[in-house]
Order: sequence, then structure tokens, then C-alpha cells
Amino acid sequence: MIKAHCHANQKMMRRASRVHLNELNKGKAAILVTFLVLCRNATQYFIDLFWQRQDFSNKLADLKTVHRGCHRFGITTRLAQALAKHAKECARSAHTRSAPKPELKRRVVTLYSH
Repeated sequence: MIKAHCHANQKMMRRASRVHLNELNKGKAAILVTFLVLCRNATQYFIDLFWQRQDFSNKLADLKTVHRGCHRFGITTRLAQALAKHAKECARSAHTRSAPKPELKRRVVTLYSH
């Protein structure tokens, strides 16, 4: 693991880290890619849902919306809530910049943010 931000003061909490998976075997790599694709699809689903509803508030997604994602993609409520939060941030950012609806292309997941 490589630290994303090297701090001189070691008493500070690390906020981000990068993990390189160069020596990962093919089976585990396939599982990881499947998980990332599932998360990307669920996040895009939430973006489409918020964009359709014109819901660009800074509030968290309601439980009914989160459970729709849980049942549709077979993921846990906690994961669906994190993905819905990320999707709402993407949709809100695009709306404030008057940009078109975001389309996720990369397989990147933000599981926790403030």
C-alpha cells in the first residue's frame, strides 16, 4: 500500500490510500472487477434516479430509494447507501455546473466520504 499523502507529523489520521494490485491472481482479480462493475452500475442507477426526480439536495437518500438499489442489485443496505451518497454528490455537482447528466465510465468506487 502506498500512502496517498505523506505527512511529516505521524499523529495525523490518513484520509486516503492507494492500493496497487499488480500481483493479484486471476480469480481474485475477476471477483474484484465484478464487484467494481456492480458498484458502477448501481451508482449509475442512483444517478439516473436522482436526475429523473430532479433531486439535487444535499440530504442523504431516503431509505426507500436505498432499498430499491438493494433489491435491484442484491447488495447490502450499507453499500447501497454509500453508493447513493456518491451518486447524489455527482448529480448535484453536475447540476450546479449546468452540465449534462453524469455517465460513469471508470470502475472506481468511493465507499466512504465525509
